[in-house]
Amino acid sequence: MFSLTDWILLGCLLIILAYGLLLLFARFFAESQVFPYVKKMRFELAGSFKLRMPNGRQLSLLHLESAVPQPKILLYNHGNNQDLEDLLPTLAEMQANGYSVLAYDYPGYGTSTGAPSEQSVLAAAETVYKYLVEQLEYRPEQIILYGFSLGSGPACYLAQRYPVAALIIEGGFTSTFRVVTRFKIVPWDVFDNRSILPQVNCPCLLIHGEKDEIVPFWHAKNNYQQIRAPKQKLWVANARHNDLVEIAGPQYWESLQTFITSLPKHTHT
Repeated sequence: MFSLTDWILLGCLLIILAYGLLLLFARFFAESQVFPYVKKMRFELAGSFKLRMPNGRQLSLLHLESAVPQPKILLYNHGNNQDLEDLLPTLAEMQANGYSVLAYDYPGYGTSTGAPSEQSVLAAAETVYKYLVEQLEYRPEQIILYGFSLGSGPACYLAQRYPVAALIIEGGFTSTFRVVTRFKIVPWDVFDNRSILPQVNCPCLLIHGEKDEIVPFWHAKNNYQQIRAPKQKLWVANARHNDLVEIAGPQYWESLQTFITSLPKHTHT
């Protein structure tokens, strides 16, 4: 018959075993959950073009310029289960509201080659940033990073590592694991924005729907608390994850304009 001590030891062993299995899952299978199946486009989107990464993979890009020349450009990092074709209405609306935008598909998305992973997405983001600076000759203080949902990961990464004018996050998470677990329960994470944001020195604008059913609102409030740089926020009542711009209406565009016009001419990180 087991004694109380035996039961305690058995319970501890089971907890250790369960945690070990959790670590193995997080190590080998988590990214397959972060990047589920994404549709592959058969045809290139009209107006898109290719950019070669250092590893030889090809990224699909779309560059929409404002009718009136603008000193700044939005580098748009899109969400999951999206590609440039899905994103086109959003980008066109930004262009119609006076913004120049450059967007790209992650490896494995749309017609970009390769496979999606945290490493490949971050490498793609770096390639596109360098293209803006080295080939399109935008100065860092002209580049505004925009990250929607999953795109908050590469956007925060770029803001930490490279000089930019500003960072805008819409529907962003503290980290991908915390969307499921709420708390950090393994030593590593995928797209750990919460750890990165205190190191970001450029002005930040956080936008989030208070009824977001995919990335709960508490993620935005937590991220906002982590930011030490100048910051602004737009919390949209009744907005969920994919209808924020529609629900916010003019308030969204007013917040964008207020934030961008408030930026200093020269921002260093």
